[in-house]
Amino acid sequence: MLSSGSTSLNLIFLSLAWTTLAATYSSLQLELFGTFALRLALYILPSLIFLAFDISVPSLAVEFKAQGKWGIATNQHGGKKRLRRVVAWSVVNVVGCVVLQAATEFLATDVLRRLKSLLLIKGSRWGLNGLPNPWTMVKHALIGGLVRNISDENVCGFG
Repeated sequence: MLSSGSTSLNLIFLSLAWTTLAATYSSLQLELFGTFALRLALYILPSLIFLAFDISVPSLAVEFKAQGKWGIATNQHGGKKRLRRVVAWSVVNVVGCVVLQAATEFLATDVLRRLKSLLLIKGSRWGLNGLPNPWTMVKHALIGGLVRNISDENVCGFG
């Protein structure tokens, strides 16, 4: 009984924060900053955490690696110099994808001026900025993950 009240209160605060975000920033800004934040949180930070674990406790990390001691990044050919280069390229790739997305959108909307936005941002007609509600985005993310898994199985011949 007590938990349902706090959940409802959390949903109200989430809706209030979401509405404030949607009213404050343009849809392009939200798309680019959201994309960058997700890539930072889901790609770069976990990779750096596991890399730090491999480097700081290699004797324990060896137990989890399929290649044994050669699975540790500093034990591979090229050593620390190559490791720094791989980390730098990984960060450049993630940031470069967001910059490419922004440049493509800018070219389509501001330079060519005849094209509409390439962003597929659709929300309810009651939403600000045409942004979807958070629960709609979660639903679409789940559908996208399901479709991706089904298509991976069919492409690989398992389906």
